[in-house]
Amino acid sequence: MTIFNTKQKGSYAVGLAIAYYTKLGYVVSIPLNDSQDYDLIVDNGKIESVQVKFTGSKGASGNYQVSLRSISGTTRKEYKAISDSDVDTLFVVTNDSNIVILPIKEIVVRTQITITEDLLIKYGVSKDWLSIPFC
Repeated sequence: MTIFNTKQKGSYAVGLAIAYYTKLGYVVSIPLNDSQDYDLIVDNGKIESVQVKFTGSKGASGNYQVSLRSISGTTRKEYKAISDSDVDTLFVVTNDSNIVILPIKEIVVRTQITITEDLLIKYGVSKDWLSIPFC
């Protein structure tokens, strides 16, 4: 069994986001560096910035939790919360490959969100998306 580090998990999530949006016919753009608040720009006639997050962390309730803060790799201090960023959409991938796509305006807390069953029903993506044929 392969153990993935944080960077690899993030790369996996970004790869799924690119595949998902591409499969739906969006134009997907990737920034040249990582100094932007977003990980992707997607365009289906309306341009949106997307921040991608991976989570394998579960709370006491058994639901996945997603940190909404960016932490420095060297100082381990928070340098930005998602509420301070200029991003339109949060694309979350859980450890069991559930996908949740949330408009940032729907997020009211600053530090983390919990992926509840209600959130999955409202914003989750069916795992059948891969079987959708290309147009």
